[in-house]
Amino acid sequence: MSSPWGHLVIVCCHAFYVKDKNLSPLNEEAWHLKPFQRSHPKTNKTGEHETFVEHILEAARHGSGMENYVVFSGGKTDKTMGISESQSYKDAFSQLAVCGEPPSGRPLAPPRLGLEEHATDSYQNLLFSIIKYRQTHGRYPERITVITHKFKARRFVELHAQAIRWPLDRIKVAGKDPPWASQEEEAEVIAAEEENAMLPFRSDLYGVGEVLGGKRIARSWNPACLDEICDGLEPEVQALLRWNQPTLFDGALPWSE
Repeated sequence: MSSPWGHLVIVCCHAFYVKDKNLSPLNEEAWHLKPFQRSHPKTNKTGEHETFVEHILEAARHGSGMENYVVFSGGKTDKTMGISESQSYKDAFSQLAVCGEPPSGRPLAPPRLGLEEHATDSYQNLLFSIIKYRQTHGRYPERITVITHKFKARRFVELHAQAIRWPLDRIKVAGKDPPWASQEEEAEVIAAEEENAMLPFRSDLYGVGEVLGGKRIARSWNPACLDEICDGLEPEVQALLRWNQPTLFDGALPWSE
């Protein structure tokens, strides 16, 4: 039987809900979306905000379990927004609660909910959320569920989990993709995932090279944040957080023993 809070549920954040607009998260105009995330009536593409809401509601369903600790993970990737992606998801959840959207059960709120506000990519979503759990509970989780897009599942299991040597029998991905406008759109997204994420991360597991590191910088990543993230952690975990080589980190890790 799992101990209280033994299950870490990570919600990967992908955009910003703007609560000051006083609109429901179900309304596309309530979100600050990138062009490729917006709806396009001519191609029958729906706005991806609907998928983000599904991710939040899936977290709420997990939040009803006594052993589950939910973390919204996403940093201040757009300085013009003034908040982190994770804080905006929390705001969206709060607004959904007002509208009666989340399922009934125990409320998704502290101490059942935490915010990880530094991550700028999927590798950081995973590792920094594990660290957030450690900083909150004084230990590491027994198992992990990642809530994100289904087409990103291989990235988390085959690359990120193995990069940090997290046991593969203790992680799963609860994936939810947007409704595809066509089979062609789905195929294009899967091909882009292979080209823009899987291939770069295969040769740069920790995202520190020119391509992936450049993406982090474009999303306002500041390596000085590592001082805060590393505070109070085991030396070997600090070494992993600061690892800047393409080769697999082979130091001892508390969760891989």
